[in-house]
Amino acid sequence: MDAFNAGSVEAVAALLDEDAVAWVEGAPFPREEGADNIRATSLPHLLEGNRLRAIPGSDWIWLQNGNGELEVAIEWVAHEGRMTSLRYVTAPHAGEELQRLAVIAGMPAASA
Repeated sequence: MDAFNAGSVEAVAALLDEDAVAWVEGAPFPREEGADNIRATSLPHLLEGNRLRAIPGSDWIWLQNGNGELEVAIEWVAHEGRMTSLRYVTAPHAGEELQRLAVIAGMPAASA
């Protein structure tokens, strides 16, 4: 949570397994493979400008915008202390699922 809340690409990337994968649920974007690719592609998009706040949620990281809405839900899997996969759920690509997760997180969902 500290790495996400700091908006630090390098701090979050340091938690990734070398062979980690990441993808945006429902998006046409290609699956990102490898920590270097994730560091260069999705992490800067999520973290630069530190516009979101991370809230712990079991196997989920809830990224809340300045209006207190769930903007991105990240399901993460770890092995031996390193994140091996990140699945991003966002309103533009999986709005219905983000709505469902917002109920679990106890906050409103951002709209697309």
